[in-house]
Amino acid sequence: ENSEEDCRCVLSLSKKCGIGCAAALTVILFVFAKNVAAIFGITDELMPLASHAIRIYCIGFAFTGLNIIYQGYYQAKENSKLAFFIALMRGFVILVPAVLIFGSFGERLIWLMFPVPELVTLLLFYVFRKYSLKNESGFDSERILRLTIENESEDIGLLLNKSMDFCEKWDANEGQK
Repeated sequence: ENSEEDCRCVLSLSKKCGIGCAAALTVILFVFAKNVAAIFGITDELMPLASHAIRIYCIGFAFTGLNIIYQGYYQAKENSKLAFFIALMRGFVILVPAVLIFGSFGERLIWLMFPVPELVTLLLFYVFRKYSLKNESGFDSERILRLTIENESEDIGLLLNKSMDFCEKWDANEGQK
């Protein structure tokens, strides 16, 4: 309904839910890393490395969740610049160098190729957003018409009259009405 307050509320709830789910999953994977590795048929010989890999890998869940939430939020708000920034950073610009860098450190650190790019993307996004949205304001609440129909036939006529008055007030053309 073009309500900036409602948009922020949905974003806030999404972030809380995403971080909560990521934290729960991270705790479960930290505690049961060996069990998870065993599900995939990891042998006793590779179990320490697999457990280590799972624990490092799951550190990035919260960062990934926030990146996905922000990307979807800004895409839904038709701010393609911020949505594209997040997608590009996490899918290519930071990920590719991270794979090359951490891959050169061997099998114990290669798993940082997931959480580090997600964290760096999130930090860069916060900086980019701060400067990108500096002059951007939310919706003008005066230019939003809110009406409720309470299942009465008279409400439809009232709705039509108020919406026509609203359009005239803001000089809306036929295509905007």
